[in-house]
Amino acid sequence: MGSRTSRLIKRICALWRQGLTHAQIGKKVRRSKWLVYIRLNQAGLRRNAVPAGGHSRARSWRRDKAVELYREGMTLEEAGQKLGVSRERVRQYLREAGEPRRPSWKRKGVHF
Repeated sequence: MGSRTSRLIKRICALWRQGLTHAQIGKKVRRSKWLVYIRLNQAGLRRNAVPAGGHSRARSWRRDKAVELYREGMTLEEAGQKLGVSRERVRQYLREAGEPRRPSWKRKGVHF
């Protein structure tokens, strides 16, 4: 491994230990989240491992932000794009937070 690759792995590991997700690390180092998985694996860290005090902080922040965006009137898709997660993940965050979904006719923009 070259020194550039070694520096990248060290930076990825440092960001991972700060509690960032693979996707967030990928954005910071301008690499795909898949390369982040590979580099973490090369460093001896399991693919789905979570650092001490780990991703729960980022996850709870995203859940709270998803609820906030949804209450402001964003769709699940829009909130997901803003947070960098899927529409389905936003729906799961809302369910975890106990946030009631809008009626489907409101979601579809039907007005009476």
